[in-house]
Amino acid sequence: MTEAIEQVKTITIDMDLTGRPVSENAQGAKKGYFSRKRGIYGRQLARVLVPDTQEIIAEELYPGNRLSCQVFGEMLSEMEQVLSLDTKEKRQRVCLRLDGGFGTDKNINHALWKGYQLLAKMFSGNRAKVLAQSVQQWVDVDGQGTRQAGWVTKPHRYGRKTRQLAVRKPNPKKQSGFNYVVLVITDMTSDMLTLLQSYDARSGVPESTFCQDNQGLAQRKLRKHQFIGQQMLVLLSQLVHNLCQWLKRWMVDALAAKEQMEQYAQQMMASQWTDTQQHAISVEAIRLTIESIQQRGIRRWIRQLFALDGVVIIKKGVVVCLTLNANYPLIDRLLLAFRTLLEPVGVCVRVAKP
Repeated sequence: MTEAIEQVKTITIDMDLTGRPVSENAQGAKKGYFSRKRGIYGRQLARVLVPDTQEIIAEELYPGNRLSCQVFGEMLSEMEQVLSLDTKEKRQRVCLRLDGGFGTDKNINHALWKGYQLLAKMFSGNRAKVLAQSVQQWVDVDGQGTRQAGWVTKPHRYGRKTRQLAVRKPNPKKQSGFNYVVLVITDMTSDMLTLLQSYDARSGVPESTFCQDNQGLAQRKLRKHQFIGQQMLVLLSQLVHNLCQWLKRWMVDALAAKEQMEQYAQQMMASQWTDTQQHAISVEAIRLTIESIQQRGIRRWIRQLFALDGVVIIKKGVVVCLTLNANYPLIDRLLLAFRTLLEPVGVCVRVAKP
C-alpha cells in the first residue's frame, strides 16, 4: 500500500465507526449509539480502509460510548504508522473522505495542518444552514429537483484555505423547508458535479465491508467477555479480510496478464492464417474466471473457496503441489485461477481423479 501511494497522484481513504452490541457485563460495554437500537450496551469498532480495493488499513476497538469525532486523531495516527506517512509530501497524496461524525473543527484543522486532502462533511447542521444562506445560485444536481448544491460565498474559516459546497434536500417531515449539509473541500480545481459524485461514492462502502465481515467472518457472533480478547479477534478478522482481498487482486492481475498474452497469440496466429479457435476459447475462459472471482465477496470466499477440500503436498517445508476436489461446480475456473497464480512460482495445481 505504501508503494501504491508513491505511484498514484491521490488515494482516497474512508473512515467509519460501527456499533458491536454485547452483554452489559462485558468489559468496555457502555450505552451509546447503536443503529435502530436504544438502551443497549456494546462496543464501537473504528475502521480505516481504501474503498477502491476494500483493504483495511487499521482497526481499533473502543467502549460503546465513544463517538466518531473522539477516535479520529488516534485512527489517523495508526493509519500514518501503517502507511509510513511520515512526511507532509506523502500525506498530501491522501484524500480523507469523512462523514459528518468526524467533521468537527478540531478534526478538520488537525487534518489540514498535517497536509491531508479533504472531502469531508461538516459536523454541525445549524452551521450548515447558516452557511447555505450565502449561496448565490443553487444548481439541480440530480435532474429531478430533489437535491440542489451551491458554493458557499462566505465560508467558515479553517487553518488552511478550503472550498465549501452546500447541499440541500427538501425536508420530508415538513411541507416546506430544506435539510442542509456542507462539504469541506481542499480540491480547488474540480467542478461541483465531480466532487459530489466522489463523495456520494462513499455511501455504502464502509457499511458494505462491515456487513461482509459480519456475514463471512461472523464478527457479531464471535464475542469475548474480555476487551483484549475481542481486540485479538478484530485483528484476526482484519487479517482474513485483507487476505481475501489480496488473493482476489493477485488472481485477477495474473489472469489479466494471461488474457493479454492469449490475445496477442491469437492475433499472431490470425495473421498467419492458422486456427485460432483454441485460443479464442482460452480467452473466453479467462474472462469468465475473472468475472467469477470479482463477483465473490468475503462470505462466498470463506464458505466456497476456502472450504474447498483437497490435498496440499509439502516437501522440505515448501508447497510443491495442490490437488483440488473435482466435484466442485466451478472447478474449471478455480483450477485456471490457481494455475495462473501458482505455477509461475513452481507450485503444481491439479484436480483429483474422480
